Amino acid sequence: MLRILLVDDDADHLNLLVRELMKENDLISFQTATNAADAMALLAQHRTTLDAIVSDLNMPEQSGFELVAVVRSLGFRIPFFIVTADNKVSAKQAAKFGVNGVFHKPIRVAELIFAIEAARTASKSKRRAKKSSS
Repeated sequence: MLRILLVDDDADHLNLLVRELMKENDLISFQTATNAADAMALLAQHRTTLDAIVSDLNMPEQSGFELVAVVRSLGFRIPFFIVTADNKVSAKQAAKFGVNGVFHKPIRVAELIFAIEAARTASKSKRRAKKSSS
């Protein structure tokens, strides 16, 4: 089961994404937030159980890039994906902020799920390798 924190200031977009993800894979559980502050509270509460964060880029109080910067500064290495309608935002640009991937709207949900699963697998492999080398 995938456990995802979804962040989007537009509740309609957030609900649409939840529905589309559930249609694609019913083995996904969600935490949802409509702003970065709520997202951080949920991350703190579910820090050991979340597999990924998927955030809108353009939000009024704090952008997705600002959110990932805070997440990374606190030491969280959870896979983080950006969703945006801005086609000028590149994966290379986003990687500078610690983002694992960028998905342009309208997103292909199957591709997002695949990317989350791949990042989760890579993250678990890194943790295992780190433990075995200690």
